[in-house]
Amino acid sequence: PALGSRAPDARPQSLCLAKPRQVSMIRLIRSASALHQTHLRCVKAFIFVIPASFIEAGDFSAEILAWLNEHYMEKITLQDVADSLSLSPGYVSHTFKDCFGYPPMQYVNYLRIGRAQVRLIESKDKIANIAMDVGFNNIGNFNRTFLSLVGLTPRDFRKAHSNL
Repeated sequence: PALGSRAPDARPQSLCLAKPRQVSMIRLIRSASALHQTHLRCVKAFIFVIPASFIEAGDFSAEILAWLNEHYMEKITLQDVADSLSLSPGYVSHTFKDCFGYPPMQYVNYLRIGRAQVRLIESKDKIANIAMDVGFNNIGNFNRTFLSLVGLTPRDFRKAHSNL
């Protein structure tokens, strides 16, 4: 064929790429939707609640854990946990950390942020209300904790999950 002409059955390159791009975008959208659903199921399943039944009977770790799981949405301190279980704060902290690998108040933050993630995905509630409901009494502290544990601000997390 002459310069600048093409064979009668040849299509321009941009049209040749259009169909595969459309197909891959459809696959990407389906993948993103599936990923979103999978992520939501994982967040719900892994809200960082450790069942007290995983611990041997008679171990104070089970009592500490049960207390934290029940009271995480309240304003609590290590002293509150210790007082309610008639233990010293040092013993509570040491026992919990030996059993789980991190301090009890860190567990409370994981639990609170996990609950907040589910609420951010499933509801249109105000972020400040969610923060208060899961146990943070200060929105700034909630935002800092959320960002440090999740890697996104609560607002960005909600946006990322509302677009899927």
